[in-house]
Amino acid sequence: MSWTDWTSGDWLGKWMPQWTPPTTRVPDAITEKMSRLIDVFGFSPAGFLNNVVSTAAVSLVGRQLETRIGGEEVRFVLDALRVEPTRYGPLVGQFGVVEAEVHDARWRDRRVARLRVRAGNVHIQPEVPTMLVAAPVELSATLDQAEVASLVSKARPGVVVTLADGIATAAMEGRERWGHIEIAPELRGDTVRLQPVALVVRGRRLHSLARLIPGVEFRLPAAPHNGRFDRVVVEGGRLLIDAVVDEWREPLQPTQLQDLERRLRRSGGGLFLLQRAPAS
Repeated sequence: MSWTDWTSGDWLGKWMPQWTPPTTRVPDAITEKMSRLIDVFGFSPAGFLNNVVSTAAVSLVGRQLETRIGGEEVRFVLDALRVEPTRYGPLVGQFGVVEAEVHDARWRDRRVARLRVRAGNVHIQPEVPTMLVAAPVELSATLDQAEVASLVSKARPGVVVTLADGIATAAMEGRERWGHIEIAPELRGDTVRLQPVALVVRGRRLHSLARLIPGVEFRLPAAPHNGRFDRVVVEGGRLLIDAVVDEWREPLQPTQLQDLERRLRRSGGGLFLLQRAPAS
């Protein structure tokens, strides 16, 4: 990657005039880190990335976006994007915590009602190719009643699952008046098991009989970037599933950022494509 790559076109001309040196002396440790980045890029590109992200946070909120994750095309609506780096962070490629919230995430025939992402220690790693790194990345997905019912019906036809007031129940379709089973969700790797804990018949809760009833299981989509699921709970009338990725690494190319900045300036409304760097 050369100095020319980062200074081609109107990329440098648009953003460089907006940068002003800090009024106080930059600490020696930060100066040394800036020097290492400059050795790779010709100058620090992190300030440019910070401006692009700030622009995206304003321009893309409320828009439907599309990207590829794990080989799947995913569409979602961005609700919020928050980046709060430290004072000198962007100068040396350190962005701290980045948080995003989306709703109505869809891929194939699956849907996540809400998704919250919290990426910690987000930073640029000067190597070839340049990498944008976050560690860890915490994800919290919310599945609504309809999605859970769809997953269960595929795994166990004829079983109706209801989520309400933090309690999950299951009953046979068409025989709901006969009684129902209270079930507790458990994680087993990438599988959610709905384990019976009480059989409820005419208001009576029978725990011993519930142990004789087989549970219902459904598989979750694979967690991205070799992540793992670590919590599942019923909250209100929805199922919450948490996952964590120890480290997320994404290739970062100057042409990719330049294209994103240009499309942000030209975009009006409607679908916006978030194109990722091709695998090297």
